[in-house]
Amino acid sequence: MRHESLWRNKTVEQSGIVVQLLAQPAVNLALVHNSVPLVSSLRVTNSSGRPAVDTTVTVRLFGNGEELAPTWTRTYEGELPDGGDAYWDDFSDLVPAISYLRALNESHPATIAVTVSTMWAADVSLTMPIQVLAHNEWSTPRSAMTL
Repeated sequence: MRHESLWRNKTVEQSGIVVQLLAQPAVNLALVHNSVPLVSSLRVTNSSGRPAVDTTVTVRLFGNGEELAPTWTRTYEGELPDGGDAYWDDFSDLVPAISYLRALNESHPATIAVTVSTMWAADVSLTMPIQVLAHNEWSTPRSAMTL
């Protein structure tokens, strides 16, 4: 039997800044209720050939015409050296509200949007599509299952 990961990995590189996001392909009431994070980790690697100064990372969750979770922001203050990386795995608050998920009768697409800003450089953006499942749906590696 072939094991398929429940996590998706997406990477983007621009001007020597590499952003790597590891996240669930879907979120539902059961996952949020049981404190399973939507985002597992985020890594920013500097391969630009020069230090990246004051690297700020912002992660947002959009869907159904609104922002579904509080904006998550962290800053790596000072210089992130060439070849260095910053890593975060504290995304427990980046989930839709339980009341929103409990009332949801139809699943809908959503987007995790990551922006990385450093001084004297263009922002780097990464987006990952996900599904927000109805209160009675469960995620499987290949599809959503209704109870």
